[in-house]
Amino acid sequence: MHLATNQALKNADDRRKLVDSMRQFIRMYNPHEAREDTVLFPAFRGIVSAHEFDSLGEDFEKKEDELFGQGGFFKVVDHVAEIEKQLGIYDLAQFTPKVRDANDYILKRSEEERSNCHRRELLQFARRKAADEA
Repeated sequence: MHLATNQALKNADDRRKLVDSMRQFIRMYNPHEAREDTVLFPAFRGIVSAHEFDSLGEDFEKKEDELFGQGGFFKVVDHVAEIEKQLGIYDLAQFTPKVRDANDYILKRSEEERSNCHRRELLQFARRKAADEA
């Protein structure tokens, strides 16, 4: 975090170090998060009862209140949102690829092309074209 200050961001070498650190974190975190979502959490739900799972949730909420105060979790979430806004990364839509509807490509093909093309092949073509634009 010492590299994410106004002063450090003015220095080209510090900016490069910050970007490199963030890239390394993202590279580590993406497979970590995917493994949690697809392996760890489903397996965990399979070994604890619904009652135990709910009880753990309540325990975590109590710990949050101890650490952050009553309603503190939401205060932290709001604080993170403010930081994201300052950094210009709050609006996730700016990072979401724009994908055109596959039907746009189907309609653009001539009637003759559509009549000579099997439905599955036409849909595959349209999906490829839409993916190529993304």
